[in-house]
Amino acid sequence: MKQYHDDQQRQISYILHSAMLTGASVKRDEINSGPPWGQDEVDKQSLNLSLKATPVHATLQNKPDHYMVKLPVTVEYRIVPKGREATLTDRVRMLVEVEYCGVFMVTGDSEQVNNFVTNTAPTLLFPYAGQTINDLVAKAGCLPMFLPPIDFAALKKQASQLAEHEANATRQ
Repeated sequence: MKQYHDDQQRQISYILHSAMLTGASVKRDEINSGPPWGQDEVDKQSLNLSLKATPVHATLQNKPDHYMVKLPVTVEYRIVPKGREATLTDRVRMLVEVEYCGVFMVTGDSEQVNNFVTNTAPTLLFPYAGQTINDLVAKAGCLPMFLPPIDFAALKKQASQLAEHEANATRQ
């Protein structure tokens, strides 16, 4: 059983019982018969990582301290023509979607457990999803890429601060 302290220095214990790939797909742009990008047409590769990481969690039947957390991740590769910055209007050359699921046993009060399943569990699952995405991209004949670790608690805090800042700007 692993233990860590949350941001309020309360001890939380957890065990990751299993992590499994529950879904994966790769869609390539078939207009170009070659790899999704080539040095002749692109100055750099653009990676748009879309984290649809609103974790879905539920307690398991007959095990109230066990939680299943699902983490869907979508990665879009886009062509970036030479001489300009990437935009969302650039053509998607490959779309990779994976969903990882983890079963965790978590002990703590309800606030700690909620924080764990919405922030810590996805942070623990993300490297599994990232490795799977890298493997799928390489098997599709493209340059391998490695996704950096993501701290979901920090992202949530950043989004909250941004929303608060925008709300304050709207009031003024």
